[in-house]
Amino acid sequence: MPLTEYDLLAQVALGEDSSRQFKADIHNAESLAAEMAAFANTDGGTIYLGVSDHGNMPGLPREDVARINQLIS
Repeated sequence: MPLTEYDLLAQVALGEDSSRQFKADIHNAESLAAEMAAFANTDGGTIYLGVSDHGNMPGLPREDVARINQLIS
């Protein structure tokens, strides 16, 4: 089921915890891999890209999305 804008805002308002992490941007593949592995080895979770630690949502430019997709793959 796709995440609606309302759902996204509600999740961000809850802040970060052991199942919800915010990343304004990703520059380090190893750091992202460690975060993903931590979720995979526990009860799972969601990494919200384009969301700062304080819950601001600056988003990501398209070129950054493409770069991050390359890091993930």
